[in-house]
Amino acid sequence: DQYANQASGANVVVVSGQRQAAQSAQTIKKNAEQVLDSIVADDIGKFPDKNVAELLGRITGVQILHNNGEASSIVIRGLGGVTTLINGREMFTAASRSLVMSDVPVSMLQRVDVYKSQGADMVEGGTSGVIDVRTFRPFDFKGEQVAVNARAEHRDKAGKTDPQIGGLWSNRWKTSIGDVGLLGGLSYQRGRYFDEAAWAGQPATYQANGQTVQGADGNGRVMTTGDRKRLAANFSAQWRPNREMQFYAEGFGTKIDHDSQSIFFVGGLPVYNPASTITTVTENGKNYLSSVSNPSDTSLVLSSTQARRDWSKGSQLAVGGILDATPTIRLSSELVRTVSTYRQENPIVDSIYTAP
Repeated sequence: DQYANQASGANVVVVSGQRQAAQSAQTIKKNAEQVLDSIVADDIGKFPDKNVAELLGRITGVQILHNNGEASSIVIRGLGGVTTLINGREMFTAASRSLVMSDVPVSMLQRVDVYKSQGADMVEGGTSGVIDVRTFRPFDFKGEQVAVNARAEHRDKAGKTDPQIGGLWSNRWKTSIGDVGLLGGLSYQRGRYFDEAAWAGQPATYQANGQTVQGADGNGRVMTTGDRKRLAANFSAQWRPNREMQFYAEGFGTKIDHDSQSIFFVGGLPVYNPASTITTVTENGKNYLSSVSNPSDTSLVLSSTQARRDWSKGSQLAVGGILDATPTIRLSSELVRTVSTYRQENPIVDSIYTAP
């Protein structure tokens, strides 16, 4: 045994069990009836990403699209129409039909399941898949748990450094009425960003300088700056009077203040004007547009400044119970209320003109 090995000077190998090993991502994937990928939090807030949307980009077959300084839209195997759930429940916002993944900080995440095929017991509506975000509950821990996470994010293009702070407290007790557990979590994030994009118009073929030239007939640019403040909170209460019965109440809410401004510029190129001076570069036997100039041209130019102020607040409260009536029959019931408020102000100033 261990003490005999120590007495004899032999090497001792100590194997430590992992808490809730049955909920590891590998076990969940192996036991699932659907095509499923999972990410499980071995410890609170130990993910390299700040929200669930960015975290999902690490799962095979899942792609994320960035907008307004952070991950936003999610597609599975290149298809949209993803149904998103929180703790197995549908949650909508006033601006969207589903849960916004970027609103869920990783400090609250217990695990996230990505279903790439539909099951009979799942919420319908996902043409490409279903994503279920599971938050922590007090019975996930053996006793009291306190965790605080703090980090800073520096964005070089915006020239700003912003805080990301999260905290969680959980405890459970054995009482005369059974096991009781309480949990609360709070998270604050700020993100100031600068996005920049430039594009060329659709490919065109035209005659210039006695030769066939290929190139765009216009180009444009958009620069966006923004400041987003997000406050998120969750709570959970569990009561288990005996081994066959459990009751719970839990809630999740977010409050977001987001100010942003976009500046557009779109201009046409005088490629079809015979008076234009055009230079080309030749590759693979084809002439491509290199530069175009025409001081007397009056092509259309559009500029636009858009200042947006978004304010949203959403919450979901659920109460329910689970009863194991027999070793093979489980009964469950749940009541859920979701409330969402959204307001946007978006003044726009457009200028359309022709300029030499």
